[in-house]
Amino acid sequence: MRMADRSHLNKMRLVSTLWLAACLLGSLPYLFSGYCEDIVSAFFMSVSSFTTTGASLGRGLEGGLLLFYLFCQWIGGLAILVFLSSLLPSIDSDSRSGLDSSQKGRSFAEVIRSREGNLLFLIYVSISLLMFLAMLILGHRPAEALELTLTVCSTGGLGGSAFAAIDAGIKGTGVICVICMILSTVSFSVYARIIKKDLAAVKKNSELKTYAVLLVSSALLIGVSNWLGGASPDLLSGLKAGTFHAVSYSSTTGLTNADTGSWPAFSKAVLMMLSFFGASSVSTGSGIKLVRIIIAMKALRRSFYRRIHPRIVMSLRLNGRAVSDDTVDQVSSFIIHYAMLFLLGVFVFSFSAPDMETAFFGSASLINNLGSSFGVIGGQCAYDFLSGFGKLFACFLMLAGRLEIYALMLPFTYEKGK
Repeated sequence: MRMADRSHLNKMRLVSTLWLAACLLGSLPYLFSGYCEDIVSAFFMSVSSFTTTGASLGRGLEGGLLLFYLFCQWIGGLAILVFLSSLLPSIDSDSRSGLDSSQKGRSFAEVIRSREGNLLFLIYVSISLLMFLAMLILGHRPAEALELTLTVCSTGGLGGSAFAAIDAGIKGTGVICVICMILSTVSFSVYARIIKKDLAAVKKNSELKTYAVLLVSSALLIGVSNWLGGASPDLLSGLKAGTFHAVSYSSTTGLTNADTGSWPAFSKAVLMMLSFFGASSVSTGSGIKLVRIIIAMKALRRSFYRRIHPRIVMSLRLNGRAVSDDTVDQVSSFIIHYAMLFLLGVFVFSFSAPDMETAFFGSASLINNLGSSFGVIGGQCAYDFLSGFGKLFACFLMLAGRLEIYALMLPFTYEKGK
């Protein structure tokens, strides 16, 4: 193995090791406060916060422990931005971050010291401050404003009842949350381009355009489905609920302000599809990431045409640039591994879940770092039905989904011929 490859692998191992160490250290407050009776449950809560999943054990957090959980979510959102941008030479490169984990990227420290690292921090903090001020202007108490800000900007999730209680009293809260969820899940490389006044690159950004089309079409489909299925009293109410939840699930925030468990099966299917597609690259959202979905769909189209016309020569392009076959292979491999882990999660959770719906949606929710789901999990993000082993595997799914799978596995691998 070349020295450059070995150096990059060592950096990736260090990143994943630091995440594991932070999660272990972060589990101590849940254990010492008495919220969790065993280290496995405490570790589950810690991983849930740092990966911005927003999962819980069915019991509400209060006071300082709640603030600690939300702050860890916010830190996790910033950390994943630095991690994703470390895979590429520069944040304002085209949105390809995370496509190729073998790229000769930089370490956390190198990104933090760089101009791009400062830009990441500035954008993230600016979005957070704007939301906090907006919540105060709407009339929320500082504690409420801080709760929602730390939750939404990190795409972390808070639990349906807590949000509903806040939203019921003050109008406009849902609108601000939708705006900030979108801002947090648009690729930060787009903001870098805007700051540099490179609007031409923003206009041809395939991921940004796909994200916009996906949100609008999904909101319409869910709204009409809920109206026809009787889950919404009228079309307008259906469209409002559809818009909020389409943004929430696509950003993998998982906030809910309605009883989504009673929605038609079609609406649930659309929401879960959105959580798998996920957010944009170099953002605080999780999931497979839209840029990978775009490349996979283009690759399928090319494969179809090659079947019909074996001699045809078709190049796969993204944002006006050619995508190498090696990148396509790695995207395909990532999606296959992602699907296999999801199915394995369904199998593991089926041993302790009360029904198959809970096992299926629970696995999807955890690997996508969504938190809320259907079945007994609901908007409360309650995973107290899991056994000890189930909680450990849930931690593995949350970390795998957050660290792009390969980075998590590196500490447990060895180099051939070493």
